[in-house]
Amino acid sequence: MKRFFGVLLCIVAVALIILCDTVAEHISTVAQLIIVLCTIACVTGAVFLFRSAAKQRKSHAQKTRQATPSQSSASFDSASKHTSSSKTYDSILDVPVGDLFSINMSTEILHGNDNEREEPANSHLVYHQLNKLPSEIRELLWVKGEQECSLQEPSLINPLLPVDNNVQHLNWIEDIGYYLSYKGLSPKQRYIYLKWLENVTKPIPIGYVFIFYYGLERHIFTNKNIMALKMISELRLFHKNPSFQAYSLDALLISFKHSPLPSDVINIDYADLPSPLYLLLKGTVANEFDVYDLMHTARSWGFANTRYIKGENGLSDIYAMELTTVLINLYHAPAIPVTEQDFMDSKNDHLCRLANYSLHIDSRFLSISNITTNMQYAAHVVSLLTEAHERTKVKLRKIRSVQKMSQ
Repeated sequence: MKRFFGVLLCIVAVALIILCDTVAEHISTVAQLIIVLCTIACVTGAVFLFRSAAKQRKSHAQKTRQATPSQSSASFDSASKHTSSSKTYDSILDVPVGDLFSINMSTEILHGNDNEREEPANSHLVYHQLNKLPSEIRELLWVKGEQECSLQEPSLINPLLPVDNNVQHLNWIEDIGYYLSYKGLSPKQRYIYLKWLENVTKPIPIGYVFIFYYGLERHIFTNKNIMALKMISELRLFHKNPSFQAYSLDALLISFKHSPLPSDVINIDYADLPSPLYLLLKGTVANEFDVYDLMHTARSWGFANTRYIKGENGLSDIYAMELTTVLINLYHAPAIPVTEQDFMDSKNDHLCRLANYSLHIDSRFLSISNITTNMQYAAHVVSLLTEAHERTKVKLRKIRSVQKMSQ
């Protein structure tokens, strides 16, 4: 049909050219210009229709090829047959937690998923590699036919896709870029990925790490969230890519916002964090800020006179002792308490985001609180730091006086 209309537009264009040449002497320049523009529009439309028809034929040919199951060069283990859910995937906000990632596993290809192969509703296959993986890895994988999950999930392993174990050393170190999916890998790259899953602490191009990590982000919203966060924390220890470190830190922050977790779930070098993130994590986990926390973030609270805090020759130690005394006098502990309400009264000025582009946008992005913007709380912290500063000044004056008397 598109080709027919394309030919028709070409005929119209030719007719317009002939018309313009025939009546050129009898019509105005404006009319001639209009005819020329109409001719150009017809030619452009014809070209568009021809190209569109060609793409449609190519897409149809691809679907025809995909209708025949491809043979994998890796061996498979047949798993027991089962009937999967008939629910369709919806936004995270519109379904209960237990049904976050439901899909329709019918034999029809979902709309908008032209590259997704038809799969029977009552059967699935898994690679023999998957069954040999460590249990803590295996339980966090998304495998088509085993769990209810969005078909757009980039970490989703489709056991019907081919795997090639004829891999050279160069293939192991080849950069594969970002924003990939398991489906988008080549057969050799799928083999490398599956082998790496046997030990995720081994160095590998960061693109493979991200594919596994995408699935961990999705698990943040399931009952395996603690397992996923522990795995994210472990990956952070062995894969120092700046982009991965930034995204994974945001994932931990978003998980804290949903459900505060015990401190032993994560491994974070707090000292390297910006002050707002540092204070959010410490405050969420410990519900207090100790002497080190206050001294480390003093300028963020608005306390500018850090001469003693940054001082050498024992000055910072004396200041820490005096600040400890101030806190104990007020709170009977060397720390200032912080509550959820204190964070709620702060401004949300730091945006966290998840890397998994298949998640609903409302769960991918989250603004978090910067407690230093809580004016009342910040003013109180500054008063504590100021009191400790004055006490340190008096203490140093006494020390110098004693030193002079002993000379």
